[in-house]
Amino acid sequence: MEALSGLALADVARVARRTALAALVTGVVALIVLSVLGMALAGIGGCLGLMAAMVNFRLVVKSAGKAVERMDTGHKAMHFNTLLRMAVLSVVGIGLLVILPELGVGMLVGLAVFQVMLLANLTTILLVEMKSSGGAG
Repeated sequence: MEALSGLALADVARVARRTALAALVTGVVALIVLSVLGMALAGIGGCLGLMAAMVNFRLVVKSAGKAVERMDTGHKAMHFNTLLRMAVLSVVGIGLLVILPELGVGMLVGLAVFQVMLLANLTTILLVEMKSSGGAG
């Protein structure tokens, strides 16, 4: 957790850009491949999930920026809003899963894939930062 507190705003912007680019490429490739395989709805759902997760991430970053500007140490509202948005996205995905299973699976997979890409990009930035600062301490 200590490493996260040293994360600069430029690093957050870099993580956001890398993840958005990876999500865009992943969405296009998934849409093309799944369409060729006859599962276009799953590809569309995947793109919807990636897009929804990206919007959620942008809102989280925006909330965090406002909290930093206000020097607000209580993060309960931000945590609750983030959790609420993810719950709503999950419920929408599950609803789609019931109504149009192919679209719902695609959306839920898109949400999950975005989180994995975000975590991978964040981990990469943190490891580079730790290495350049002389280790884990």
